[in-house]
Amino acid sequence: MPRREILCLANSRKRGGRCVAGLALDDGRWLRAVSAADDGTLFPADYRYENGTEPSPLEVVSIGFVGPEPSSHQPENWVIDKTRWLRVNRPVDESLVRLLQAHVETGPDLLRGRTDRVPWESFQEQTADKSLTLVTPETVELYRKANLKGKYLARGRFTLASNVSYDLGLTDPVWEPIVVGQEGRIVLRRAQRKILLLLSVSEPFEGNCFKLIATLLLLPPEWAEFF
Repeated sequence: MPRREILCLANSRKRGGRCVAGLALDDGRWLRAVSAADDGTLFPADYRYENGTEPSPLEVVSIGFVGPEPSSHQPENWVIDKTRWLRVNRPVDESLVRLLQAHVETGPDLLRGRTDRVPWESFQEQTADKSLTLVTPETVELYRKANLKGKYLARGRFTLASNVSYDLGLTDPVWEPIVVGQEGRIVLRRAQRKILLLLSVSEPFEGNCFKLIATLLLLPPEWAEFF
């Protein structure tokens, strides 16, 4: 059973559990850690460290895997084994920052098109090249929106190249409760702090796989030259 280290870039909400994903340090490619459940959702016993804490974005994490299990909409999936996850005490140095930089996209197309969703049938016809990517927009507007049941959901708007705008659901567990808990919008500007978004393609829901903002990071000022 292989053990691999990833630079964690997402520990986001997923159907009552979590989705953990990042960049593998051995080959520099995207990797999503999934459970053996049908939808791959991770639960606390799967992803918590021995001391009860859990991975945060920009931490290096050592994870044991059974092996790869790509799906048509998420080709990066690897099924975890039952071993405990380990935090690796490695600073995010220039080599890791450059790894991040190499995976930033400028658009306008992101994760197969410019809409907020991809029809599930599309992935049956042609497997996704990837379901994870990074963007660094100039501005992000966060706001809440009520669904048909009256429950508030967090969303984020941003614009990329050619003035193509995206309006996506936000599942970042740090930002989501902040956005849902207040009436007004939150506007983050690149001029104040560099913004890094990890976008992810969801599991199919009512015939579509939705694009989500899985992580929103405000990068350290010393990284400005890379982004």
